[in-house]
Amino acid sequence: MPGLEFSLRQAFDHVGNHIVLTICAPIVLIESFLGPEWRLRPWLGRPGLAVVGVLYLLGSLLIFSDSSGRKGFLASPFQLAFAAVVVLVLVAVALLPRWRRAHPRRARRVPHPLWVGLPVALVRFGADLTPGWAGVAIALALAAAAGGLIAYLSSGVRWGQRHVLVAGTAGLAAAAAFAYLVPPYSPASPAAALAGDVAVTVITVALLGGAWWRSREGRRPAITLAATPL
Repeated sequence: MPGLEFSLRQAFDHVGNHIVLTICAPIVLIESFLGPEWRLRPWLGRPGLAVVGVLYLLGSLLIFSDSSGRKGFLASPFQLAFAAVVVLVLVAVALLPRWRRAHPRRARRVPHPLWVGLPVALVRFGADLTPGWAGVAIALALAAAAGGLIAYLSSGVRWGQRHVLVAGTAGLAAAAAFAYLVPPYSPASPAAALAGDVAVTVITVALLGGAWWRSREGRRPAITLAATPL
């Protein structure tokens, strides 16, 4: 990115992975394991949000104090200001009143939950087809198309918790599959690397299978699109 001096492709990959894998997937898994009477309740009130915010800042300072984690890099004031502005804009958009209003469900067909994971998987696999700016354009287009399609389908009356589960964890399943194709973070023997990949697969399958069972149709509540603060 001219002027900002960072890789838009790496920003898309790393930030996107954190959104899908670090934030969305754990929330979807936990809410799928919970009973219907708990899924749509806010996780935290104002005191809890304040405590989590303080802990987040303290954790960020702890990571920043580790010079080995920064690898000698320090963002410029302009880069930090740009990041802060982006965060504030996203928070302001998320707090708009329109996200707090319930929207009527529409009588449209909704595919089987497993099909919902297909566009998410296509984003994961298709984003690496082409390097350079063309690859960035393809990745952004795929992500926008998948997000728009899921938003459209989720307004149907037959959209249930299993659809939410698959949409939120398809990226997690794809990441577990990709683990066999990438080297480990730390040097390890082939046997140790394979054992780690198999362990990740077993844990992922157990979590997804348990969440799928817990969110079976008999347990699914009527879901509205009214946003609830976390």
